[in-house]
Amino acid sequence: MKAVKAVRFRYTPTGRVRGLMERFREMVNEALRIGYERKPRSRFSLITMAYCELKRYGLHTHYILSACECAFAMLRNRRWKRLPRVRRPFLKLDSQAYVLNYMLLRIPERPREFILIPLIGGEYQLSFLRNPELKRGSMTITERNVVISFSAEREEVEPEGAIALDLNERNITTSDGQRYDLSEVFRIGQTYRRIRSSIQRRVHRDRRIAKGLLSKYGSA
Repeated sequence: MKAVKAVRFRYTPTGRVRGLMERFREMVNEALRIGYERKPRSRFSLITMAYCELKRYGLHTHYILSACECAFAMLRNRRWKRLPRVRRPFLKLDSQAYVLNYMLLRIPERPREFILIPLIGGEYQLSFLRNPELKRGSMTITERNVVISFSAEREEVEPEGAIALDLNERNITTSDGQRYDLSEVFRIGQTYRRIRSSIQRRVHRDRRIAKGLLSKYGSA
């Protein structure tokens, strides 16, 4: 079983990166227009339909493939009554299109032209970079963050059996007939609710005092 985790890094966007994200947004919108009008049955069909139009943007071929993938996913997941549009600049690349050298990200712009992006993160982010068992997946850049997916194969745990629970306020009964008494838990809950209700009635005009008292009997 594959386990996937999206890890967020911070970075400082440059004018060059912002311009690249804006062009990618325009490419996705162009692919959306073509897909909305021509109704492709697969992502590869949309790539064939949109390739020549998207090639005019002058970016690396990876962006054409990714823009079509994003557009097809949007069109497939909803029945749009009108042409959908992407409003915010972003870009997305698969794992073969970028290079991550520790905290330095390299992405293509045009053929044989690259952009280097220093990433910012703490021990949490570094733990994913240092783990040799993790595989890197797709990467998304927004105005504030770089999000990289990491995956690993995990052994799926087979359940030994199954139980059914009948829940109510005063007990839990399992499918094998075992019964757990919750009457005391129910009584305590009722008592706390009465106390909180009394506090709210008496000091509702002073939010500071009410918050302090209520914090002793659950969240204020």
